[in-house]
Amino acid sequence: MQSPKTATATRPLGNTVAVTENHARAGKPEDHHHEHGQTDAHRKSWLGPAAAIPGLHGPTTKTLVDRPSTTRYDAPVKRLIAACAVLGLTALADFPASPVRADSRYAFDTQQTLEAGATLDVANVNGRIGVVLAAGSDARISATVTSRRGDARGVKINVTRVGSTLFVCPVYPGETAARDCSRRNARVNDTDDTRVDFSIALPKGVALKVRSVNGPVDARNLDSDVDAAGVNQDITISTRRSARAKTVNGGIDATMGARTWSGSLAFATVNGSVSVRLPRNASFSLHANTLNGSINVSGFPIAASHGFIGRSASGTAGRGGGELSLKTLNGAIRLEAR
Repeated sequence: MQSPKTATATRPLGNTVAVTENHARAGKPEDHHHEHGQTDAHRKSWLGPAAAIPGLHGPTTKTLVDRPSTTRYDAPVKRLIAACAVLGLTALADFPASPVRADSRYAFDTQQTLEAGATLDVANVNGRIGVVLAAGSDARISATVTSRRGDARGVKINVTRVGSTLFVCPVYPGETAARDCSRRNARVNDTDDTRVDFSIALPKGVALKVRSVNGPVDARNLDSDVDAAGVNQDITISTRRSARAKTVNGGIDATMGARTWSGSLAFATVNGSVSVRLPRNASFSLHANTLNGSINVSGFPIAASHGFIGRSASGTAGRGGGELSLKTLNGAIRLEAR
């Protein structure tokens, strides 16, 4: 009788693994396996460390990691897999691509006669307002309406004359506006990205009043009294006459030619800087305040002071007269003589 035999076999599997088998055999010859001709029992042993191999006795220890696949398919199965792949690629090729919607856009243009002393009142919700000096006595009002998610042509531009004032404003679908462009049934539509950009040529001596929610106001080289107000925008004004401006989120930059005025000219914002330029021989009474920022007065005999909270500047230039009020909460103030 043969003595018990202990066999240790180590076989590399994949990249990292070996299998160690210690079998105490009792009078049975050692089994031999081939890489591509393993028995069903030995193939089943790869299913887990607890699988048993018939004909072997004693402890069996197996570590199984990263064994290369030996799965085979019959010819009919292979043909079925190939057919499914072809059908899948064909379906993807035939599936229509998502359409890309182009911007909806249209242009509006009108010409209106405005005499000196009249007023042009422009109200806008979303978009830029640009104004320049006209060559004659006619005002040219152009608007470009664009929308990506809405219908631009559904927006109408209202132009209405009431007395000596010409009112201009966009009217959106489902919304009505009075003759003076005050709103009725104002729209609430968070998905509508429609914007209206105005380009205006304004005759000399016609006052300008601008009201806007979102979008910059840029009125340059005018010969008009200008009054601009908004919420989210920068305001830029240059005129030979007087100006005033208020916004919430944005800066104000104004250049005026007026040397004297009655009442108060106020420039105020919450988040942004305020810069104003006046003729060197202007006469006024200054009141300037900022909470977080600096105050710089150049060319006028007025000094800024630093208080316990914020900074301020008060004083009189020339013979005094109308008030000039400059205010911001978060931003710098600058007043310059030119």
